[in-house]
Amino acid sequence: MTELQHIQRLPDVENGVSLSAARQLFPELEEWLEEVLSGVGMPRRSVMQMLIASDEIFTNICSYAYPNQECPGLVQVSWRLKPEEQSVEVRFCDSGVAFNPLQHLSEEHPTVPHREGNGIRLVQKYTDALDYTREGNQNILTLTKRLS
Repeated sequence: MTELQHIQRLPDVENGVSLSAARQLFPELEEWLEEVLSGVGMPRRSVMQMLIASDEIFTNICSYAYPNQECPGLVQVSWRLKPEEQSVEVRFCDSGVAFNPLQHLSEEHPTVPHREGNGIRLVQKYTDALDYTREGNQNILTLTKRLS
């Protein structure tokens, strides 16, 4: 693994990292996630699906979470192996504008162009479960994928 220059390990989260919400940093996050997911035995196809889903989520955070700031905010990404369920959770946290992307899965927006909301549908297709919560000033989106 090459040196990850823009990602910092989270001191209070054993399996987590923090990075600026800057789109050009995704390759480093992708490298870290690929190592993590492959390391817990996730099949290659599932790893690739999680990387695509993570790219979509990270891109949305970078594009929309911090709209009025010159410097991008931070994104925290952590993972957790759930052996009892044979799955892995990848959790994205940001302190940007409150936004629940899962609303776009169930609501019809007749005045919004059809292409909006397709990214979260892709994330849903490539994961086994999605969960969103807002805790304090944090958006927390959790992606779950079975290992088999």
